[in-house]
Amino acid sequence: MDVPARVQEATRAAAEAGFSLSCDHGLGRLLGVLAAAVKQEGSILELGTGAGVGVAWIVAGMSVFFRDVPNLVGVALMIVFYLTPVFYAQTHVPDRFRWVLDLNPLTTIIEAYRALLLDMPGPGAARLGAVAAISVAVALLGYRLFARLAPRFADHL
Repeated sequence: MDVPARVQEATRAAAEAGFSLSCDHGLGRLLGVLAAAVKQEGSILELGTGAGVGVAWIVAGMSVFFRDVPNLVGVALMIVFYLTPVFYAQTHVPDRFRWVLDLNPLTTIIEAYRALLLDMPGPGAARLGAVAAISVAVALLGYRLFARLAPRFADHL
């Protein structure tokens, strides 16, 4: 597999820092394509990582005390998947149902990447700012919840 030099450098730096599995080559290729699609004066803001980590902390902490949480996560992920316009454009959804997609922060992230790759107008700064704020809030909430529950994990495992 031909791996771009920048991906090899990032993988080596991550391994030296102790994160040997942090950069999958397939993901590196995707990130390279996204970076190449950015205009010279543009930038990429990763919005979803904070929310993803926050949700992971919440789920991990809650699953120690409630054994059904992993089962509910599978159902929730399926619902979120179908409510996120990955394989369809938001414009293909009837106007009366579009508000449901707008409630999903992943919709804004997907639309931003789609706009970046297809050179289309993307979501406005207000929507991107709201998603960034939600992402930070979920990450902080998840961390605080996990840190608060962690001392009791040993009693329930």
